[in-house]
Order: sequence, then structure tokens, then C-alpha cells
Amino acid sequence: SQESQFLTLLIGLGDQNVYFSSLMLVLSSQESQFLTLLIGLGYQNVYSSSLMLVLRSQESQFLTLLIGLGYQNVYSSSQLLGFSSQLLGISLLLLVNSEQMLVISSQLLVISFGMLVLSSRILDTSSQILDIISQILVISLRLGC
Repeated sequence: SQESQFLTLLIGLGDQNVYFSSLMLVLSSQESQFLTLLIGLGYQNVYSSSLMLVLRSQESQFLTLLIGLGYQNVYSSSQLLGFSSQLLGISLLLLVNSEQMLVISSQLLVISFGMLVLSSRILDTSSQILDIISQILVISLRLGC
């Protein structure tokens, strides 16, 4: 009877051992799944880090592009400023030349008016000379007859 109880105890201990072994297998399987999850999270972290590096690199390139565009804008503005100052200089020269041309034109107008008056006097003088010549002809015709 004690032997039977001992065998029953041994069988019960064997069942307990099988139960603990299967429990250990389940725990080992869950530990394996947990380790797999941790490894997956590690890969995910590496992927996220590399993605952040790519984004930082693109952000740096974008900032470099913006800085380059800013320099380009400053360069274009300085060129436009130089061109505007050249146009202003040309406009001033044209204004001075226009003023000089106006003075020259007014002087030419005065000279033309003077020549017109002189031509009128010469015409009057020529008319008087023709009158004298015609009187001389009339006198010489009377004397000749």
C-alpha cells in the first residue's frame, strides 16, 4: 500500500514535472517572442534613425538652397542697382545735352532772326539801288533823245 502511494506520488511528481516542463516551454516561447519583438523594435529604431538622418540631410540641402537663393537675390539686386544708377547717369547727361541744345537752338533762332532783318535791309537797299538805276536810265534816255 505504501508502495502504491509512493508510485502514485512518483506519477504525480512526474505529472507535475511534465506540467512544469510545458509551462517552461510556454515561458521560453513567450521569451523568444519578446526577444523577437525587442529585435524588431531595434530594427525599427535603426530605420527611424536612418530616416531622420535622411530628413536632416534634405533639410540641410534645402537650407543651403535657400541661402544660395538669398545670395542670388542680393547679387541680382546689386546688379539692378548698378544698372539703375547707370540709367540715371545717362538721363542726367541727356538732360544736360537737351539744355545745351535748347540754348544752341535759341541762339540759332536769334541768328536766323538777325539774318532775316539783314536780308530785309539788303532787299530795301537793292530796291533803292534799282530805283536809282531806273532814274539814271530815264535821265540818260532823255539826254540821249
